[in-house]
Amino acid sequence: MGLEFRIAWLVVAAAAASAAAASRPAAPGPVAEEPPAPKVLHGAPLAPYMQREQFPSQDKPRFVPAGEARFMKEAEPVIGITAGRAAKAYPVWVLEHREVVNDTAGEIPVAVTWCSIAGTGIVYRRSVGDRLLTLASDGSLWKEAQVLFDRETESRWTQITGEALEGPLDGNRLQAIPSVLTTWGRWKQSHADSLILVKGPGWTRSLWDQQYENDPDRLGIAGKTNPDRRLGGKSRVLGIEPGTLGRNAAIAYVEERPGIVNDVIEGVPVVVVRELLDPAARLFRRTASGRELHFVRAPSSGAVVDRETGSIWDLLSGEAVKGRLAGARLDPVSAVSAYWFVWTTFHPGSELRPPSSARQPQ
Repeated sequence: MGLEFRIAWLVVAAAAASAAAASRPAAPGPVAEEPPAPKVLHGAPLAPYMQREQFPSQDKPRFVPAGEARFMKEAEPVIGITAGRAAKAYPVWVLEHREVVNDTAGEIPVAVTWCSIAGTGIVYRRSVGDRLLTLASDGSLWKEAQVLFDRETESRWTQITGEALEGPLDGNRLQAIPSVLTTWGRWKQSHADSLILVKGPGWTRSLWDQQYENDPDRLGIAGKTNPDRRLGGKSRVLGIEPGTLGRNAAIAYVEERPGIVNDVIEGVPVVVVRELLDPAARLFRRTASGRELHFVRAPSSGAVVDRETGSIWDLLSGEAVKGRLAGARLDPVSAVSAYWFVWTTFHPGSELRPPSSARQPQ
């Protein structure tokens, strides 16, 4: 990948220059100027690492129905979103090369964003007030995570929280749209009528992304120390931003293995679920048809059921597919699946959940 080559070249060039300088006597002359200090935005430095839009955003995405997506593999990861009864899926392999897809879901203008360094796929409503925005990669990092910019105002935004860091829109925050990170096979099983973003010929998984994802000790571009040793730096967590469901502090659910967790956040019943082979967990309010539900996996069939009615649920879509509550839906709650070292950099001291007693084994 170009990024990997460029980083390796810079490291080798710097080492060669250092060795050459050490082997020759210092020459008289003016002292070299200090490199410019990094720009600091909201208390953290901005770190450029590639050219702006080196990975160009996809602004005119093309979709086909799920049944025509012969270019997709069943185990390939996708980011899925729903708007009403309409569903769309975005292959992560495309997002690794584009980083942003500007699109519309139903009547909602959305930006589907991806940051390989943080392991985050987040969907935002790409508007502030009545101003429609077109987002793209800025080529910079802030707190080890991708920075975006909008072409309309040149404001910079962090991908992790959707907060504007600089520019005319500084201080605004993009609204996150609930989405899921899952496999194509799992998504189309739950959303047979879904559309999927077309992947061009020859689009395969980035080698750099594969190597980075598979190396548990590689944190960030330049290398970073895990700021919170309660978890490994590359452990994946489902993070909940402060202010979600009325809670003032951040929460991180550990995603180390599949399971179902019935929990309560500030008096709101929620359920966290991660299915076998799914790359990330999901979060829903666990109330439907006016009643609180508790979810378990049925020992005989392995299906997810609620204890109150025995209805069978698909907790990818959040819909009851069989039983007394068939057709009922759970409301999704916006949450971010991310590597721990990035999440805790943004949200130090996050409360780790769930307690072991709350976990329901698959």
